[in-house]
Amino acid sequence: MHILIENQLTREAAANKILDVIDSEFFKALAEPVRIEIIKVLLLYGPADINSISKHMPQDRSVISKHLQILFRADLLNCEKSGRHRIYSLKAEAFVGQLEKIFTTVQKLVACCCPSTK
Repeated sequence: MHILIENQLTREAAANKILDVIDSEFFKALAEPVRIEIIKVLLLYGPADINSISKHMPQDRSVISKHLQILFRADLLNCEKSGRHRIYSLKAEAFVGQLEKIFTTVQKLVACCCPSTK
């Protein structure tokens, strides 16, 4: 009985850690189509200020600005000041690093919380 309770707690802890990863700022940032479009614009055209980004999108600059801040807080963008402008660029290494971290974490924990039924 003690082993069953211990395994359930371990399984619950592993499941909670996976849920924490899934509920991260990284995934939240990628869950919005407008933010995906911003990433697409930066991929296609390179570093840009909000004026340049907004030329490729139907949303108002204020909406784009809010989404840029979310992407920045999720560590997906660099932001450098150039005079009165802020130049945004993708943080490719951080993006890949986050994906690797998520993959590694989930891979380690999935066996515990989702054991094979074979």
